[in-house]
Amino acid sequence: MACHCCPVGGLLPESARQGYLAALLFVKNPTIIAFTFVWMVGVLRQLLLSGARDRAGA
Repeated sequence: MACHCCPVGGLLPESARQGYLAALLFVKNPTIIAFTFVWMVGVLRQLLLSGARDRAGA
């Protein structure tokens, strides 16, 4: 059965696919988690700053 999640996975022999997918998830998950955290902090910062500007201008 071919791996449909990525083109390289389909080229690997069946015995190497699980290791490849484990390594791929090991690399991708921390990156996505860190990006999401930074994005959420940025959104919160913008909300807090825009609220402070609204109060200062009123």
